[in-house]
Amino acid sequence: MGTLLAPVAAQPSQLAVLQSLKSALQDPQQQLSTWTGTDYCTWSRVACSGSDVTSLDLSFATLSGPLPDDLQYLTALRELYAQGQSINGTLPSAWSAWGTSLLVLDLSRNALTGTLPSTWSTWTSATTVSLQRNQLSGTLPTSWQAWAAASTLSLQSNRLSGTVPEAWSTGTPSMASLTRLSLTNNTLMCGPIPTNWASKVVATNTSLGAACPSPPPPPPTVASYLLSLKAAVSYDPEGFFASWTPATEASACSSWLGVSCLAGDITELQLTDSSLQVRAGWCRQCAAYAVAWTKSQISKQVLAEGEASGMSGDWKRTSRRRRL
Repeated sequence: MGTLLAPVAAQPSQLAVLQSLKSALQDPQQQLSTWTGTDYCTWSRVACSGSDVTSLDLSFATLSGPLPDDLQYLTALRELYAQGQSINGTLPSAWSAWGTSLLVLDLSRNALTGTLPSTWSTWTSATTVSLQRNQLSGTLPTSWQAWAAASTLSLQSNRLSGTVPEAWSTGTPSMASLTRLSLTNNTLMCGPIPTNWASKVVATNTSLGAACPSPPPPPPTVASYLLSLKAAVSYDPEGFFASWTPATEASACSSWLGVSCLAGDITELQLTDSSLQVRAGWCRQCAAYAVAWTKSQISKQVLAEGEASGMSGDWKRTSRRRRL
């Protein structure tokens, strides 16, 4: 017998999609009160060509709530306006199904969060996309370079970061029709403005045009703290710390003498050499690492003992265990 294939879920009708949209939104002023019955092309804020929904105008209707993924099944949709609302949630990746039909999207002045979907690169006929004054974050998708027909892209007053992809300007395809890219008030954006786009990009209150800052160095690890302890040892006749090297820091749990770990975290030292001597002032030099210990939920007992004695003179380690 052949393998039985799971049945494919039926695509919802356009009527069902609009009913789902109405159910998903709060409508305190009954702006969608005409959305009853089955003749959806006669409903307010809906426009059709034949029986296909081509435009939804939900702008300034005091609606709130998320816009559902199911709008993807309005495959002839050319325009979606929903600006000036309290629309929340994220931007559905599934809306990529609109493909070449979509011309205009305006979701500005809402409460949308999340990132810009890279899957929307299918909108190769879109001319205007307005997403300004939301709470969108993340970077600009390089894949949007496919928007060859886009003339206006408004993304100002969000929480976007990173750079403007050079491919938007010089890639194949590219946004060759773009006349205005608004990025004002995305304070985390930085880096060069794409080639020949200086007159197209509005970037007030950003760092676009300036180099992005270098990323901060990684926080110190417990192993790096212990290397600083080794560096402070002035007398180690038995070579206790010989295995503690920067080259083996990543494998400290298995290769460093006297180090014990739990689930990859250094949790215990067993210092058996009673002749060790530690240079004065070691704790003050390594104070920054004490913070790393705290964040790793590792006790500062060894550090505290050193501070109590001032770490001066001969700090001798005994064979009893010191828990970190």
